[in-house]
Amino acid sequence: EAYQKMVYDWARDDLPAAYALMRRCLGDALAGQKVPDSVAGKELARALERDLDAFLRGETEMALPLVPRRYEVRFGSPMAAPGLKEGLAIGDFHVSGQIDRIDVDPAMSPRGLVWDYKSGASAHSAVEMEREGRLQIPLYLLVLRDHLGLEPMGGVYMPLSGGRRARGMLRAGDERVPGFA
Repeated sequence: EAYQKMVYDWARDDLPAAYALMRRCLGDALAGQKVPDSVAGKELARALERDLDAFLRGETEMALPLVPRRYEVRFGSPMAAPGLKEGLAIGDFHVSGQIDRIDVDPAMSPRGLVWDYKSGASAHSAVEMEREGRLQIPLYLLVLRDHLGLEPMGGVYMPLSGGRRARGMLRAGDERVPGFA
């Protein structure tokens, strides 16, 4: 609990610096793109900035007791790290993909939470994943366990616009991931 408060206080206090860095990175990213210097182009840039501002604020408000450790973890491609190039074996074929973010337990227990960012305003719940046969998060959890050696605490989709409410699946009874239903 003390660690969680320390992380929350640090993130909240450092939010102005995070906003400034995000805006600089966004400006650099847009400078390299063919974004028209028109009203529509400026509206797009402002919408991206607004969504990223809200994302940063949401990260600090969530105050999870986990630490983001890995980003854009590829598997099943030549660009993947050693041990991940062959992908996730399912029967006679191999699955490829990219996990957007993996948070780990700061107590160094081998447990992790998988994040998949969505550019839209909605995310699938565990019930929808099961009903619709959506396999992305469950496959990522297998990669986490079988290739990265971390016990899955869960996997969530995080929409980057709209209500920005993370949804997904968490291990039942895992009190280490507060803030999720």
